[in-house]
Amino acid sequence: MEAPTIPFAALAVALLIMPGPTNTLIATCSAIAGFKRALLLLPCELGGYILAISTYALGLAAIVNATPAALIVIKALAAAVLLVVACRLWLTDGHAENAGDPVGPRGIFFTTLCNPKALVMGLAIVPELAHGHSQRIIPYLVGLCALTPTIGTGWVAMGALLGRGLLRVTSPKRVARLGAAVILGFAMAIIATAALPYCCRCNLRAAGANCPYASSATAH
Repeated sequence: MEAPTIPFAALAVALLIMPGPTNTLIATCSAIAGFKRALLLLPCELGGYILAISTYALGLAAIVNATPAALIVIKALAAAVLLVVACRLWLTDGHAENAGDPVGPRGIFFTTLCNPKALVMGLAIVPELAHGHSQRIIPYLVGLCALTPTIGTGWVAMGALLGRGLLRVTSPKRVARLGAAVILGFAMAIIATAALPYCCRCNLRAAGANCPYASSATAH
């Protein structure tokens, strides 16, 4: 393994282990539908990460750097998708045969596609492409193909264990709604990070307009 891929592997492991929209959805599916059925969703998670990282590394990063407002649009779209997933998960009855849509392959894929973790991992690939080393991204993607299913299996197992305990004291519908509430929280966090820079700029402009030192400097 080349030296540049070592930090990426460490970053990928840390990010994939952390709770997030995709891990929440996978754990919820495992709790509702069982371990074996949730395992079938891991290729969809991997596909979402690879597509998101490749898109960011191959061109989206340049657009964001040239137009900072593009990042706000991307975050808004990502938050919108997560809101849709959360709403559909909230409305499901929680039974395995009826929970396949929000926590099925399509739901996992689009949730992962909008996962901010993918953009963070894409930052490790961008420098290689910026220097014209497109072939060097292959070890990154190979490592991701090995790490994502491995860590995803851990989340599937944890979801199955939690599901056994939760389903003894509550209904599958409430388990699904718990997962929906967590995903809603992640969507709200993305919206907040998108709105914060804009709010800060507005406050700075307002402070500058009301600052007596700024007006006196302009007069001189």
